[in-house]
Amino acid sequence: MGATFQYILAQGGGDEHAARQINASSPLSRHDLDGWTAFVLYDVLRLSELDELAVRASGARGLALAAFVEDSDYAYVVGARKGELSFRMVLEDRSAKAYREGVWALRQCASLSGSPSWKADAARRVVSWAAEIRPVDVEAVLALADKDWVYATDAIEEFMDLVGVPNVGGDAIADVYRYRRGKIRR
Repeated sequence: MGATFQYILAQGGGDEHAARQINASSPLSRHDLDGWTAFVLYDVLRLSELDELAVRASGARGLALAAFVEDSDYAYVVGARKGELSFRMVLEDRSAKAYREGVWALRQCASLSGSPSWKADAARRVVSWAAEIRPVDVEAVLALADKDWVYATDAIEEFMDLVGVPNVGGDAIADVYRYRRGKIRR
C-alpha cells in the first residue's frame, strides 16, 4: 500500500478565517515554510472539499496550492489566487483512472479547460499562477504532466520545485500515519 495524503499551502499564513475552516475540516499539523504555511490534513477529504479550502486559503490577496496523493499512484494539484481557482492538474493521469477521486479529478481538469485534452491549458494556467513566484516554462509543466512516474510523491516534489513552492517534508507526512495509527491525538 502506498502513501495517501493531502495538504494545503497558503502564501504567508493564508486567510485566518480560511485557516480556521481548514482546521475544522480535519485534524492537521501546521508548518511554516519559507513564507508559506502548510496545513497537512490527517483525514482525507473529498477533492471537491480540498478545492474549496484551497480557494478560501488564498484569501483576497494571496496564493494557495492544495495537493493530494492517492496510494502513491497519482497526484492531484490545484492552485488558487485571490479567492479564485487558477488551475487543476493530475500527475500520472493514467493511474488516476483506476480511482474514483482520480476520475473526478480528471473530469474537473477537462471541465476547467473546456476540453478532454486538458493538459496544455492546465500547463498555461500553472505558468500564469506561478508567475508571482518565479518564471515557469509551459513545456516544463507539460513534461511533468506527461512523465511516467513510479511514485506520485516524486511527481509532487518535482512540481513544487518547478513552481517555486516549498515541499512539505517527509516528517510532516509521517505525522499523518502516526495520527492514523493513534500515536498522535487531535
